[in-house]
Amino acid sequence: MNYHDINFSYTYFDNEGDGDNQNKDGDGNGDNKDGDNTPKTYTPEQVDAILQDEKTKFQTERTKMLGQLEEIQKTSTLNEQQRQELEEQVTALREASMTTEERAKAALERKEQDYSERVVGIEAERDTWKTRYTQTKINNALLSAANNNELKPFHSGDIVNALASGTRLKEQVDELGKKTGEFDVVVRFDDIDADGKTTSVEMDPGQVVARMSKMTRWSHLFQSNKTSGSSGSVSSTGEEVDLGELARKDPKKFLELTAKQPELLN
Repeated sequence: MNYHDINFSYTYFDNEGDGDNQNKDGDGNGDNKDGDNTPKTYTPEQVDAILQDEKTKFQTERTKMLGQLEEIQKTSTLNEQQRQELEEQVTALREASMTTEERAKAALERKEQDYSERVVGIEAERDTWKTRYTQTKINNALLSAANNNELKPFHSGDIVNALASGTRLKEQVDELGKKTGEFDVVVRFDDIDADGKTTSVEMDPGQVVARMSKMTRWSHLFQSNKTSGSSGSVSSTGEEVDLGELARKDPKKFLELTAKQPELLN
C-alpha cells in the first residue's frame, strides 16, 4: 500500500468569537451556526503537490545551510579538530541531499580516493628508501675503491666525485639469466683501447680506479703515476710505456706514438 491509497483528511474548527458558539446551558452542544466541522479531504495529486512543496522548502534550507558551512570552511581559522567536525557536518548535509545511488557512488569515490592516497604515500616512502639505499651502496663502493693505498690517490673524494654520475646499481643474474635480487655497483667509464680510441665500458669501481691510475687524463689524482721521462711514460691507452725500449724494438711504433703524444718526450 502506498500513500495514494490513504484518505488524508484535515479538520479545521472556527474558534473565533470568544466562546459564543458554546452552549450557554453547559450541555456542550452549541448551535455552531457559522462553524463547519466537515473533514476536508485531498486528492492524491494535491497530496503530491503538498509533499513536493515541503520537500522543496526543506532542500532549499539545507542547501543554504550547506553553503554557509562551506563558506566557513574557506574563511575561518579552525584547529584540526574543529576542521574535522565541520567536514563531517558538510559531508552529512551533502549526502542527505543525495539519492541512495548517489550516496553509494560518493562512498565508493571516497574509498577510491583514500586508497589512491595510501598508494601514493607508500610509493613515495618506497622511492625514498630506494634512493637512500642506492646512494649509500654506490658511495661506499666508490670510497672503498678510491681508498687504495697501493694506487696512492691524493684525495679519495675527488675520485668519487669524478665517477659518481656514471655509477649505478646493476642487478645480478644467475646462469639461466634470471635476476637474483642482488645488486652490483658498476661504473660507466670512458676507456681507451689498444688503437687509442675512446670506448665506453662498464666495470667494477676497483677496476675503474686502477685504470684511472695508469691514464694521463687522471694522473693528477694519483701520487704514483709517471707522466714524463723516456724511461717510463703513460700513453693515451693508459699503459706505462718504456720509450727507450720501444724505440729500440719498434722504431715505427715509437714514432707513431710520440707523434700522437709529443708530451711523452717532455
